[in-house]
Amino acid sequence: MTIIRARFLGLGLVGVLAVASVSAPVFAQKISCDPVGEVISDMKLPTFGFPTIWEAIYGGKGHITQFAGGVPVSATSVMVLAGRVDAKTSAPMETGVAELNNRGRALIEAFNPSKDSEQPVAFAKAGDGFAGAANIRAGKGRDKHVRISWYDRDGKFKRAQTLSDPLYDYEAQKMVTAVDGKGVVVVLHAVGRKDKDDQYGLLVRYNADGKQGWKRSYRPGVSNKLNGLNATDDNGYIATGKIIMKDGRMAGWGLKMAADGAVLWQRTYPRGKYSELSAATISPQKSPDGASLYTFAGSAEPVDGGVIAGWVMETDPYGTPLWQHYMRRKDYTFAGYDIKPQNDGTVMVTLNATAQGKGAAYQDHVRFVTLSPRGSMLGDQAYMSGLKSRALQVEKNGAGNFVLVASSLQSQKTSEQEFGPAKALPEGQQPEEPAPLEAGWVAVIPPPDAYTDPCVTPKK
Repeated sequence: MTIIRARFLGLGLVGVLAVASVSAPVFAQKISCDPVGEVISDMKLPTFGFPTIWEAIYGGKGHITQFAGGVPVSATSVMVLAGRVDAKTSAPMETGVAELNNRGRALIEAFNPSKDSEQPVAFAKAGDGFAGAANIRAGKGRDKHVRISWYDRDGKFKRAQTLSDPLYDYEAQKMVTAVDGKGVVVVLHAVGRKDKDDQYGLLVRYNADGKQGWKRSYRPGVSNKLNGLNATDDNGYIATGKIIMKDGRMAGWGLKMAADGAVLWQRTYPRGKYSELSAATISPQKSPDGASLYTFAGSAEPVDGGVIAGWVMETDPYGTPLWQHYMRRKDYTFAGYDIKPQNDGTVMVTLNATAQGKGAAYQDHVRFVTLSPRGSMLGDQAYMSGLKSRALQVEKNGAGNFVLVASSLQSQKTSEQEFGPAKALPEGQQPEEPAPLEAGWVAVIPPPDAYTDPCVTPKK
């Protein structure tokens, strides 16, 4: 049985600023026309209940529903890749796609039996259809491989191909639409089967017909991992990840690539005890000569052992930092997961927030933080559905809204349990609460109000 829950709320936006360890409302901010340089913000406790345009929960009684990602197909529907897992044995049952609309209904549900240990992890638009990546195990050694599947617009399974290597385990991290819009690029992580410290990132490009176009490995002589990939406005890509430094620290890693995956430049960004980059985008800003700037999102752990902070950085066209913003709170860890540019010059950063404190005020959730063109915080919105909510993919639909595809833990209660007559229990016995199960969550979030940059003189 499939259970889908939808809620409809009004529109609005409330922003909170926290700069240099001082919390203040946005309207009290003193605007500076200089870049923030390097700023640490102490985030406020989450305030849940920010409005969405629509949202829905997708799951089922008795099994776990694991989302891998989703792509908006209209202003009122989203296609998602999901796996169904047995709640008792944790064995994969089915893998497929579903289209959810703004009334909380599944317009399409197309699932097939899962492969051995199949775990869907990434999803992207591919030509007129979609492509999904899943990690699987096979063979006597239970080696790790990646299965790429293609679906048409109606969710019908078309074909699949397995990516494998005789010496390395492969795990998919991300999948993005290729710069020409006709295929996809898969981000992979390779781990040596005999030497687990031998790790590197690689990219594989597939054409619209499912045939492999190119494949590139990134092995600069030390272990590394690619987390994300984004297309750029010069028909190339910007990749993000982490890499081991000579002193043993893990540092953020950014790479600018051509359309065929060739590296144009790469930079390492050691920060504190540990740092990594998870996403990047073309900045709304330009250099004085009109070249693209880049904005990165990730996380960093301080040298003094404090909590992990969300990290946003803007660089020049060659990766040199222009400004950096760290977002932290002693009872939460924050990880920059996604970043999107806005036409008004701001950027929207998605953070996964993990609670370290105890009590109702501390819940894993998703934060949407708006930063000004020079890195100052303009808005901070917290979203949660169920327990342990975390973002899996963020896209913008044709109406300019943010589509959040996420996971959360939901109660197993049915409508009969919630609203039916109470059953008599022996005296002193309390009713048992069913353990929550993982389910998929889609929320369509309005963009913040348009920002008028006080540092830009309007054109006459």
